[in-house]
Amino acid sequence: MKRVLLVDDDLDVLEALEMVLARSYEVRTAVDGAQALASLEVGEIDVAVIDLMMPGMDGDTLITAMRARGIVVPVILASATPELAARSSPLNVFAALAKPFTAGELERCIAAALASDGGSGGAHGPAPASSPETPDGGAGRARGPSLARRGPGVPETARQE
Repeated sequence: MKRVLLVDDDLDVLEALEMVLARSYEVRTAVDGAQALASLEVGEIDVAVIDLMMPGMDGDTLITAMRARGIVVPVILASATPELAARSSPLNVFAALAKPFTAGELERCIAAALASDGGSGGAHGPAPASSPETPDGGAGRARGPSLARRGPGVPETARQE
């Protein structure tokens, strides 16, 4: 079973997403960046869903620390910030989902991230390849198939090639 790491400081969001995803994945959770980094260093993770805005180590810092340690997994960045597209672009993430998003959108995005990695990789596997845009046009996305809903202030196209 594929392993998904959910990182969010909002315990209600974390619990709800864990309940939905546990039907299809082994789900691990972390309430902050430091806890997520520790989890990534000790166990295989196939995809990480990371909240951008967290106290202490935020999503930007977590992803930078992951890369510095050679931890390469597809990352789905999730946030309600209007600057999501601008902040996700330099991080080279698989996707950026604007909150609120549906469980179905997240599930499709995770499946696409796992498929882009060829089903292998884990916490120290190869970097995901850029995938082509899907029929919905790539709105609000950094990379990968377009499943994000645009939030206020997020440009319709936010693709990084």
